[in-house]
Amino acid sequence: MPSYSHRSAPLGLKIIAVVGLLTAIPDVLQGLGLLGSGIPWFVFGVVVFGVALLKVLTMFGLLTLTPWAWTVAVFLYGFDTVVALLSGQLLQALVLALVTAYIYGQKNLFRRGY
Repeated sequence: MPSYSHRSAPLGLKIIAVVGLLTAIPDVLQGLGLLGSGIPWFVFGVVVFGVALLKVLTMFGLLTLTPWAWTVAVFLYGFDTVVALLSGQLLQALVLALVTAYIYGQKNLFRRGY
């Protein structure tokens, strides 16, 4: 049985993490851009930047199989699925639901004693 420090994320999680990072980078930049756009946009910029930064950290957590990253990733992708459904983007909602289900199914990899 491999020790915790020598485990590697499966290919599916690596792909999700890389794609997640690529989609979070523009959000980080957008959040930073909004910070200088006046008070109402500043607040929105802080939220966008904060969520994007959380996503970046979570994607690195998925790569390293950090236990908290599983919980955050399931929440973030689940929330994105609901938003896509409510906005009528059915294909995007389906893809996000599949990603959420895949991450959820990998829960045993994120236990410390595995």
